[in-house]
Amino acid sequence: MAACETCALVTHGKCRRLEELDKVSPTLRQDMHEARRRVEACRKASAVSSQGLTDQLATLTKSKDASVQRVNSLKEKVLELVMKKEEQAVSHIEAVYARQRDLLTGG
Repeated sequence: MAACETCALVTHGKCRRLEELDKVSPTLRQDMHEARRRVEACRKASAVSSQGLTDQLATLTKSKDASVQRVNSLKEKVLELVMKKEEQAVSHIEAVYARQRDLLTGG
């Protein structure tokens, strides 16, 4: 069984065949450092990716807000045009009505 010196003394005092980790795997420390380096690299890459997604979401939100604002602006313009056309149509109807009324009443 592989064990560190502390564990060997405290937990495995009665075990007969113990070997120190450094002897079992001479590159253990180097392997652990490499694993730690890889984990750190993955963590940094994840943070960069997360920031990229956050930036994309912010851009998407701004784009959506601008689109909604543009649609509302167009709606207002269309409503103004409809109201103007309505006023013109009502005015025309009133004028035609007045002429026809005058013809019918002799006045």
